[in-house]
Amino acid sequence: MLWSVVWWFAPWVLLQRQVPGRLLAFTAVLTAVALAVLGRVGSIYLPIVLSSGARQFGVLGIVFAYLGWLFVLSFVVVGATTIGHACASDDGPVGRFVRGGRWTEVTDEPRDPSAGPSAGPSVSPPQGAA
Repeated sequence: MLWSVVWWFAPWVLLQRQVPGRLLAFTAVLTAVALAVLGRVGSIYLPIVLSSGARQFGVLGIVFAYLGWLFVLSFVVVGATTIGHACASDDGPVGRFVRGGRWTEVTDEPRDPSAGPSAGPSVSPPQGAA
């Protein structure tokens, strides 16, 4: 649960709160669950690989084992982000669930001339959607 909050809060702040929190929440939970599973796998896999690498190549084997594991961790983070974006962009029920039931897209047209330039981009339903 705590890691879900961390993986939600970090991109929310880094993206300057421009992306709605609901869209980031799905990716945050997916990332936290995937890393928790990977943590359990790592507790079994890493001791084996580290001892084998140390036996065969010494310190260099340990370094390569850790570098490989960091590559796996980064792959999981990037993969969860990609899956989260794909799910949020989906037109079907998964996309509606991730977006909170609202189907919106961002356009470059101004919202309302009376709202002024600080109003930002408008949010409107896509063509063909009711």
